[in-house]
Amino acid sequence: MAGRRQVHGVYRERQVGAAQALYGAMGVARSDAVGRKLAYVRNQAFFDAPHAVFIFMPEPFDTREATDIGMYAQTLMLAFIARGIASCAQGALGLFPDIVREQLGIPGHQKLLFGISFGYEDIDVKANAARVDRAPIDDVVRFQR
Repeated sequence: MAGRRQVHGVYRERQVGAAQALYGAMGVARSDAVGRKLAYVRNQAFFDAPHAVFIFMPEPFDTREATDIGMYAQTLMLAFIARGIASCAQGALGLFPDIVREQLGIPGHQKLLFGISFGYEDIDVKANAARVDRAPIDDVVRFQR
């Protein structure tokens, strides 16, 4: 998985917390290597959602344009929910860009950022009960007076 970076400090703590919430909701213990692998496979299979959007960014665009694309993706997800459609932004769907580009006929100069799975929510799916803690606003926003 080219380009994969390890995160540290509070970002690693948040990453682990999110994984614990998801795996905990699915009933997968940390020691359950097979269960964790199957959960990873479900992630790559859009968590069984019937549809997915892949979000690309053309080269040579970078952080500034990625910010615009992120705002677009959030707006898309809000439009989904306004119509009763659930969605899940998935960074993991960007881990294999060559395969996705090949399958969809996307040129190589398009960088795959992430995917969004969507469809009507199945409330019986345990993963949908996962709730991730949020950092206090004072930890993520700097207020100037």
